[in-house]
Amino acid sequence: MEHNPKEIPVSEQKFITIAGKEFEVSQPFAEGHALTAGEARAMNQVFAENIRNNMAMKVKAGADQSVVTEYANSYVFSIASGAGSAVRLDPVEREALRLAKDLLKARLGESGRKFSDFKSDDEKAGLAEKIASIAALPKVLEAAKKAVAASKKRLEALAVEIEPAA
Repeated sequence: MEHNPKEIPVSEQKFITIAGKEFEVSQPFAEGHALTAGEARAMNQVFAENIRNNMAMKVKAGADQSVVTEYANSYVFSIASGAGSAVRLDPVEREALRLAKDLLKARLGESGRKFSDFKSDDEKAGLAEKIASIAALPKVLEAAKKAVAASKKRLEALAVEIEPAA
């Protein structure tokens, strides 16, 4: 499947913040997308960086090529990234993920479970995917947009109050 922005359904749009302004952009890639040479090169670069970042402490502790190879062979990109990720999220995405995490944490708490109960990499990846899927729900995104707008308004009002008189 070749990338063609005109074929992207409206539901495959995303709002991003650039220099403090919000813009709508397409999300041209989906599961099953055939990569161009440039896309494959970019994905391989991200893959290599993730392996390097995730294995740095183990290598410092003495891990060898076989440990790195085993990790790389089992590595799976997750939809939601954990702490320390180089991925920069716009404020609405960050708030949507926070809300989703809080919602899932509360739901798990109702059954006596917590995030720390998920120990294996597969369980953690599943949890991250669940959080990402909740964050992508229209109602969660709308709540996130409202929260970000309210926060921005509060900060602007505070800035006016604390700004020294000119």
